[in-house]
Amino acid sequence: DYDRAWRPRNFRDTAESLKEACGHSRLKSGKLYRGGEFDVCFLEGQLECIGNPKTILNIRAQADRSDSFGKAKLRYEHIPTKNGPRDYETTDRNVKVWVRDVIAFVSSLKEEEYPLYVHCRSGKDRTGIIIGILLLILGVPLDIVVLEYLQSKEGKTSEAQIRKALEPYNTDLKLKNELKKCNLDNLRNVLLAN
Repeated sequence: DYDRAWRPRNFRDTAESLKEACGHSRLKSGKLYRGGEFDVCFLEGQLECIGNPKTILNIRAQADRSDSFGKAKLRYEHIPTKNGPRDYETTDRNVKVWVRDVIAFVSSLKEEEYPLYVHCRSGKDRTGIIIGILLLILGVPLDIVVLEYLQSKEGKTSEAQIRKALEPYNTDLKLKNELKKCNLDNLRNVLLAN
């Protein structure tokens, strides 16, 4: 096990951070990790530092270095946002399309393609929005999602901004309207504990 000093910024198992935020979690541990760029942690065991994922989803503009994965067999997906500071304007058409693309990818993953590591540069802002929407899909109340988000130390998004960004996804009806073509039932089956 690598100590926290070797891990990317804001790295954590989302199920465990929910337990820290509210004392319990509906998610299975060891399935959904979040954090910052990890290719800065270049060392032989860096995949172990991020939970030994079977799938890596990079949502920052820059692709990960191709030598970051060593000989590991994993699925890599790069779905960058091109909106810059507007990433949090989730009512903007371009941001909606990006969110839908990311959630469609994650909701298509099979059980054997987990654990999943979702990252941007610092693991807070863009990652916070995507993880927040995933948690809302999984039935986690918005107030708890915000508490999980606030465990991130670096990044620019405030509590008010994350609440505003997540509001368009804060009910089942809103989720269905925004994410029509996403397999939300599959996502729930894979990530929720019994």
